[in-house]
Amino acid sequence: NNNNQGGSFAANTEPNPKEQCKSVTTRSGKEIGKGISDNLRTEEAVVEEK
Repeated sequence: NNNNQGGSFAANTEPNPKEQCKSVTTRSGKEIGKGISDNLRTEEAVVEEK
């Protein structure tokens, strides 16, 4: 039974104890929001590995 209403996520979420979003981890394990320079280095490493 899928009772997903418009504008809401169907996934299980965890509340952020500090009420601020500083980082997001996708289902594939990629982390976004640690800092611009950290993300750029991660992107470069992923491109080089492929």
